[in-house]
Amino acid sequence: MKTATINIVDVEIANITLFDAVANITAAARDELALSHFAFVNADCINLSVTKPDYKAVLDCTQQVFGDGSGIRYASKISRQPIIDNVNGTDLYPLLCERARVEGLSIYYLGGRPGIAKQASLRSSNRYPGLKIAGYQDGFFEDSELDSVIQKINDSDADILLVAMGAPQQEMWIAEHADRLKVGAAIGVGGLFDFLAQSVSRAPQIVRSLGLEWFVRWLNEPSRLLKRYFVGNPLFIFRVLSWMDRNQISSTETSAPSSSIQSTGPTSKFDHWQDFQMLDDVEKKYRSIETTPKRLNRRQFNYWRQTHAYQVAKRAVDITAASVALLLLSPLMLLTALFVYLGDPGPIFFTQNRVGYRGRLFPIYKFRSMYMNAEERKAALLSQNESSAGVLFKMKHDPRVTPIGRVIRKFSIDELPQLVNVLKGDMTLVGPRPPVPSEVDQYSLAERQRLDVAPGITCIWQVSGRSDINFEGQVKMDIEYIHTRSFWRDIQLLLKTIPAVLTARGSY
Repeated sequence: MKTATINIVDVEIANITLFDAVANITAAARDELALSHFAFVNADCINLSVTKPDYKAVLDCTQQVFGDGSGIRYASKISRQPIIDNVNGTDLYPLLCERARVEGLSIYYLGGRPGIAKQASLRSSNRYPGLKIAGYQDGFFEDSELDSVIQKINDSDADILLVAMGAPQQEMWIAEHADRLKVGAAIGVGGLFDFLAQSVSRAPQIVRSLGLEWFVRWLNEPSRLLKRYFVGNPLFIFRVLSWMDRNQISSTETSAPSSSIQSTGPTSKFDHWQDFQMLDDVEKKYRSIETTPKRLNRRQFNYWRQTHAYQVAKRAVDITAASVALLLLSPLMLLTALFVYLGDPGPIFFTQNRVGYRGRLFPIYKFRSMYMNAEERKAALLSQNESSAGVLFKMKHDPRVTPIGRVIRKFSIDELPQLVNVLKGDMTLVGPRPPVPSEVDQYSLAERQRLDVAPGITCIWQVSGRSDINFEGQVKMDIEYIHTRSFWRDIQLLLKTIPAVLTARGSY
C-alpha cells in the first residue's frame, strides 16, 4: 500500500484522495491475517505528536495517516508540499459505507457516550440499506470489562472497526490491542459518532468549503474547543514555521510527490525576478551563518523575532478576524449578491489575476461592480484616464460601473469576498493592494518593493484618502508601511479602516 506522502512536523501524511483512502481501507479490511491501523491527524493532533512521544511512535507505525482539516492544508501550502485532498472522517464515512455495502464488509462501532454508538449505527443502517452492522459498544466501559469488549468485537466477525475515543486515546487503544483484535482495518474517528447520531450539527457545505468548519464546531462546544482553536492553532502555525526553518524548507521548493499533483495557482513570469531570487539567497545564507554559539543564537533569535514571530501573530489575526467577519457579514454579502445579479444579470463575482508576494500570481475575488462588457469598453476610455502616473486606470464617473456597483464601491462592500483570499493565504488583512500584471510591467525597480510583502485588503493610503492619492503617493505610503510594519501598526490600520470605509472619502 505504498503511496506518496507529505511531511508536516515530522509526521508522514498520505497524499491521496478520499476515494483512494476508502479503497485502501477496504482492501485492508478484506485481509484477515493482520490488522491495518489508519489514523486522521489535524492541527491539534500534530501538536500532540510533539508533546507525546508515545503518540508520535504510534503514528509512525500506522498503515496510513490522513490529513484532516484546513490546518494541514495550510501547512502543506506554506511548506510547498501540494496536498491533493482534505481526507477527513466525516466526508470519508459515506464513501466507506457505500463501498462496504457493495463489497459485503461489516462495520463495528466502538466509543462515544452511552447510546451514541448505537444511534450512529442505526442511522447508518437506515441511510445505507444493506450495510452490515457488526455491532456497537460505547466507550464508557471499565478496565475489568476490556476482555469481554474485545471478545465481543472478535465474535462479531467485523471487517472494519471504527474507534471514537478522541485523539490520542483512540490511536493508543488500537495500537495497544492490535494483536488481540481480529479485524482487517481499525480507524480512529474522533467525534464522528456524534455527527452520525446528530447530537452535534455539522457546518453547512459553503462554510466547510471556506475552511471555517472549525469555527462552527467552536460555537457548538465553546468551552471544550476554546484552547484547541484559539491557542492550539496559532501554536501549530508556530511549530510548522519553526520546523520549516530548522529544515530550511521555506527557501527550497519541494517537488510534488506525484505527477498528478499540480500547483493550483497560475504560474507568474515574475517568479524568477533576479532581485527576489537574491533576497531568497540572502535569507538562506543569513540563517546558516557559522559563528560562535553565543553570537549564532543571538542572530537566530533576532531573525526569528523580526520575521517569524510577527508573521505568526499576523497570520493568526488574519485567520481569526477573516473567519469571524465572513460569518457576521454573510447576510450583507447574500443581499449584495442578489442586488448585483438584479442590477445586471450575469456572474455575481469578478475574478481577476493579481500579482502577490514576490511576483506570484493569484486569483482575487470581488463582487462584480461593472457591466458585463466592461473590459471591452476600457480601450475606448483610456484617453479619459484620470490617473496622472498612467500606471493605474481611474475615472471618477466610470460609465462601466453599474448603479449598485457605485454603492458597493463607495463603501468597499465589493472587496468583502477578498476575506476568502485572506483565509487561503494569498492575501493578508493589512498590506499593499495587489496590482494587476499589466501595471507591474510598468513598475520601476523602486516600485517593485511593493511586492516584497504579501498584499493586503487595507494599508496606509486606504485610510488616508484612497483614490484621491495619486500613484506616486500610494507607492510612497506602501513602501513606508513595509519598512515600519509591526503587529501593533497593523491593528491601528485595521481600526482606522472602519471610519475610512464609513465616510467613503476618496472612493470611486
